[in-house]
Amino acid sequence: MDASRMLSLLAVVVLSHVAAAQQVRHYQQDGVTYRETTTRVRVPVSQTTQQQRTETVYREQWTTELQPIAQLRHVPVVDYRWEPRWHNVLNPFVAPHVAYHLVPQVRWQSQPQTVHVPVARREWVPRQRVVRAPVTVLGFRETDQVKRVAVAPSGSTVATGGDRTVVARLEPIGGIRRLESDPPRYGMRPAGDGTVQR
Repeated sequence: MDASRMLSLLAVVVLSHVAAAQQVRHYQQDGVTYRETTTRVRVPVSQTTQQQRTETVYREQWTTELQPIAQLRHVPVVDYRWEPRWHNVLNPFVAPHVAYHLVPQVRWQSQPQTVHVPVARREWVPRQRVVRAPVTVLGFRETDQVKRVAVAPSGSTVATGGDRTVVARLEPIGGIRRLESDPPRYGMRPAGDGTVQR
């Protein structure tokens, strides 16, 4: 994930937190008043799924073809002709005579000829294949965040105005009540064993 995409995702998260709706309620539990704040926030979530897609791949393929090539070739040509030869020239007992013989004569002659030469050729063949690739989808999920704070002890009242909470302790005004710092109301006299009795 690049930096620009990360910054845009962070900006969306901040804006979603700012625009989140809040609900505040007060309740008492075990003599203590609590303030419960429920905030509806959007949390970014990502989901990765495997999707199939078709892609084209090219594979190397070699083919061999016989290509005709014209070339000049020298071939031997044999001709026969009659040649006279003397026989029994050095033999004194036989009369010499002449005889004709066929004598081969070889000559080279140029002839055009077509030769098939193998030629290798490389080509790229396209093929289709199906692949599974992970695809990540970014989205948001709404959730409730609950925050509880103790705001007052037992015997207090809570008044809310906007986003402020005012705590007031209920105290009786006037009348007669016993204070812990009051002096004792009964007289004390010493007992016979040295202790003090009321």
